[in-house]
Amino acid sequence: MRTCRTCLQEQPLTEYKTAHKICKTCGFIRNMVSQAKYRSKKFDIPFDLYPEDLFIPSHCPLLGIPIEIRSGSRDSTPSLDRIAPDLGYVRGNCWIISSLANTAKNNLTLEQFSIIAENWKFNEAHGYSKKLHKEHPHFQKISQVNEGQ
Repeated sequence: MRTCRTCLQEQPLTEYKTAHKICKTCGFIRNMVSQAKYRSKKFDIPFDLYPEDLFIPSHCPLLGIPIEIRSGSRDSTPSLDRIAPDLGYVRGNCWIISSLANTAKNNLTLEQFSIIAENWKFNEAHGYSKKLHKEHPHFQKISQVNEGQ
């Protein structure tokens, strides 16, 4: 057993890389923050984030699926998400969700994501094909959101 210098939790040696004094989970978070810092410099995005500001939940807060660092599935791996993308990588605006949820969320606003969900439910219920017909009741709503960008 060894105590991690970051989270101060005592864990089995299998949870550490050889000769490291921080556990794999804390190392993973440090790496995510480091990558975010790189992206923030590259794309001129605000940055004020430290590994201590984040934690990896057991389940994705958006989809409810388990989050696993050493998973065979990319969908369930942890992913750093900016809640409001325009605010950047700053404290209070970032959390860790599953890669699947982060990929689906991308840079959509909550309103745009809600419209997708409404249309998906409507199309499933009414058997519409994949193309969107102008008669579709949500067509005007989508056009208005897209024009407002």
